[in-house]
Amino acid sequence: MPFASSDLRARVVTALKTANTGAGQRVYSPRDWPLIDGILPAILVSTPAEDMTPRNDPTQSLDYTTVTTIRIETRVEAPAQAGTGNAGAAAALAALEALQPEIIAAVVNNNAVD
Repeated sequence: MPFASSDLRARVVTALKTANTGAGQRVYSPRDWPLIDGILPAILVSTPAEDMTPRNDPTQSLDYTTVTTIRIETRVEAPAQAGTGNAGAAAALAALEALQPEIIAAVVNNNAVD
């Protein structure tokens, strides 16, 4: 069943919240990104692009194939640690890498998103 980008984005947000990833309920849609200290990690979901291609069926004037891009951004924080080189950056990268399989599983395995 076809649905609008906004509906698809809402389904992805719901799937991520239901999956209870490391970001918990801190999953946000555009214009609702309260990113301040102390609330990270957080997941940001947007649909920046949509491409509609006609199927060239003369009997179906409104028949299109639609491809929607879903962007999932994850924000984390890790304190800089004096005298440890890039330990803070390494901790942030590890946090991102821990969330990645959770996000993929939440979206790919959710029938409401496909």
